[in-house]
Amino acid sequence: MKRILTLTMALAATLTMVAGEYLVDFSRLPQRAQNFIKEHFAQQKPTHIIYDVELLDGDFEVFFADGTQLDFNKRGEWRKMERKGGVLPMSAWPEAIANHITTNHPEVGVVEIDRDRNEYEVTLSSGVELVFNHKGRLKWYD
Repeated sequence: MKRILTLTMALAATLTMVAGEYLVDFSRLPQRAQNFIKEHFAQQKPTHIIYDVELLDGDFEVFFADGTQLDFNKRGEWRKMERKGGVLPMSAWPEAIANHITTNHPEVGVVEIDRDRNEYEVTLSSGVELVFNHKGRLKWYD
């Protein structure tokens, strides 16, 4: 019993030492994330990139000088896009969401998009929040 407890504590200590935040180069991003940045944010270079390791998982946070922050999972899929003091480029928005916003809210842009497995939460520059399903269909205004 004592041996199992000791091994468990040693494993927990090892995993804790691995967890944390590390500055990384652009080349350390998953290829999918690199391609997304090159396609939709080509005019900018990241100021810094943080690899946030949590036990067996990790996320990348990419920061730009204009206040843009992009979050990617370890597979390089974006999870969050945010631009403080400006709007995100329309090319980065999912197509169905872009169509809805340009049709129904042509005078505003998107300042933040959060994505999880089931939905997108979108914040417009007017402060209005919309929730879309995973296919980009409007569910409700929040």
